[in-house]
Amino acid sequence: MTASIPKVLLVCNNRTRDQYFTPSDLERLSAFATWEWLRLEGGNAFGPNEDLAAIRQLTRKIGDVEGVVVCHGSPTVSADMMDRAPNLKVVGELEGDRFAYRIDVEAAWQRGIRTVDTTNGSSYPVAEWALAMILVSLRNAGGYFRRIIAGDTSRPPESDFGYIHGELTGKRVGLIGCGHIGRLLIKFLRPFEVDIQVYDPYLSSEMPDALGFVKTSLEKILSESDVIACMAQVAFPPSKL
Repeated sequence: MTASIPKVLLVCNNRTRDQYFTPSDLERLSAFATWEWLRLEGGNAFGPNEDLAAIRQLTRKIGDVEGVVVCHGSPTVSADMMDRAPNLKVVGELEGDRFAYRIDVEAAWQRGIRTVDTTNGSSYPVAEWALAMILVSLRNAGGYFRRIIAGDTSRPPESDFGYIHGELTGKRVGLIGCGHIGRLLIKFLRPFEVDIQVYDPYLSSEMPDALGFVKTSLEKILSESDVIACMAQVAFPPSKL
């Protein structure tokens, strides 16, 4: 008996389709599944598409699929839609850790439907950028660059803050937030032998010992750190975006 080929529905706007679904990616997908792209425009960077016509289109299309991939332009994959898709096994958010905006996660869990996102995919470049900004800021590189393009090529005085305090090695670094990105930044900071303190009310009690940092208050982070990196994301309800 030949196994049936799963069907996957890609739900996003045209920009996302062009940016993420390269020919090689679609070729890989075609090797194990049939797929269809449902182009929907609307919504915003974080929230779902709340246009009723878009919701109706997705509701009609979802009925016979095993997998759904959502991103910008997609409405929320709701409990009602899941009930109309008896074969649905997985729903994924293509960009970042925002799947709660476009997937009713609780409804999926209740129905045994797996939910996935791409959180770690964006953590590496953001953590690298945070480290770069720390190094640039300590050296006051932005100020030097503005002086140079203004035609001032003279050497800054040795009393300049960036000249005296520009090294990261041995500094006390305070992190506000310690999710995927914050934990990667801690890893990147290790070679600089810095003292790392973290404020994150959601951290487990085991995390500081496991990663080698001190969990402390926001007040201490703000008053005692040489460097402060805010790695927290403010979450708003979709209707507020």
